[in-house]
Amino acid sequence: VPSGKNFIYFDYSQLELRIFAILSKDSEMLKLYEENKDIHLITTSIFLDIPENQVIEFNRQEVGKKFNFGIVFGSEGFRLVKSGIWRDKNNIDKPITWDILNKGMARWRAKFPNAAQYLTNVPVLTRSNNGVWINPFGLEKHVGEKLNSSNEGERKASERELVNSTIQSPAAQIVKRTLSILHEIILDKVEKGMLKDDDIFQLLTIHDSGGYECAEYLTPWWCSVIKQVSERPIPELGGASFPVSIGIGKSWSDA
Repeated sequence: VPSGKNFIYFDYSQLELRIFAILSKDSEMLKLYEENKDIHLITTSIFLDIPENQVIEFNRQEVGKKFNFGIVFGSEGFRLVKSGIWRDKNNIDKPITWDILNKGMARWRAKFPNAAQYLTNVPVLTRSNNGVWINPFGLEKHVGEKLNSSNEGERKASERELVNSTIQSPAAQIVKRTLSILHEIILDKVEKGMLKDDDIFQLLTIHDSGGYECAEYLTPWWCSVIKQVSERPIPELGGASFPVSIGIGKSWSDA
């Protein structure tokens, strides 16, 4: 960014997984977030059947994190068998086998029963509603005939897409509304003469994040505004709020 400016970057922390916990009403998963526990570490412990204090960062990233986000995308961890690896106590990389996946999935389902049931319920409830899923914000997902296809591969793919969209769609709504509110605040301040046109403006948004170029002297104030707006209660999700991380630098990578 130019001299006298900062790049400010905010990113929602595990937004989809938190929404998954809320929508599924899984008390154990919600408790973990309330206690600020590391869900990727805990999932790794469950999946590999090892104590939490023995989970190394490599396995947290390659097993726990990939498994959790695979669940959100409806894969139930199957992709891990194709390319997943884990590192044993002797620092040796090993493939994730079907046996590891099946046993790990069984333990995960036992730990988070409501979350597991959600994956099954979504397609069933959507079929009973003529192929339409309505998210908490009132947006409709029309699945069509693929959800009832006689082709198992096509039907399973449709179910995975559906499960994913029930989580990703509310996440997208939260981010879009956050960016819109922040934009309106900037416009209001500019119109009132409290900011110049080039004091703060949005440079990018990717997935659950947003980046701004901001005058250095306004940086503390704008960071506080971002945090307040981003972590506001969301009525459509029971008044839940979602934490963000905020970084500051002279470039996107620095921030």
